[in-house]
Amino acid sequence: MKQTTLAKAVSGIGIGLHKGEPIKIRLEPLEANSGIVFYRDDVGLSVQALPQNVVNTQMATVIGNSNHYISTIEHLLSAVYAYGIDNIRIVVDGAEVPVMDGSSASFCMMLDEAGIRKLEATKRVLVIKKEVEVSEGTKFVRVTPSLKPTYNFMIDFNHPSIGKQEYAFEFSKRNFIEEIAKARTFGFFKRCTNVTFSWSCIRRVFR
Repeated sequence: MKQTTLAKAVSGIGIGLHKGEPIKIRLEPLEANSGIVFYRDDVGLSVQALPQNVVNTQMATVIGNSNHYISTIEHLLSAVYAYGIDNIRIVVDGAEVPVMDGSSASFCMMLDEAGIRKLEATKRVLVIKKEVEVSEGTKFVRVTPSLKPTYNFMIDFNHPSIGKQEYAFEFSKRNFIEEIAKARTFGFFKRCTNVTFSWSCIRRVFR
């Protein structure tokens, strides 16, 4: 298999979920072996989407350094993975990727507009050879060897609109677009009494 990148650059604009500010985003092609690179052009921060660059995972996946960061990258990265893109530069002009409609669907549309171009370099593939589990309290993620990329999800929230939900998914680009990409972020809001409106008085739990 060969590495891939975008056939052309595409741009968009949306609102940042956590700060509520307009964010411009541009997806650009990169040469082989460059990886997935985020760039904040307002502060000149360039950072690769690598585990060692993750600085926070509470409320959103955040990458950066001790001075600057880029937040809420998970919805875009899921689309990039689904489309099999190995090399891409993601440029934003603020501290987070725009949330769009709360799903990956808008990013899928941007990637469809950009198109995919194959490169000459060979694609690097991660192979799971043994079971690995990471847990925190009652939450866990477990990966096991399999001939097919399949996912099993379960959430359990003490809320009448959500409750316990389970979903099984066999990965392919088509299945991702049809079954997963439109899944949206949700949140819980609790207003304070005797206050007209204050962000500090609203409890937000995003997943």
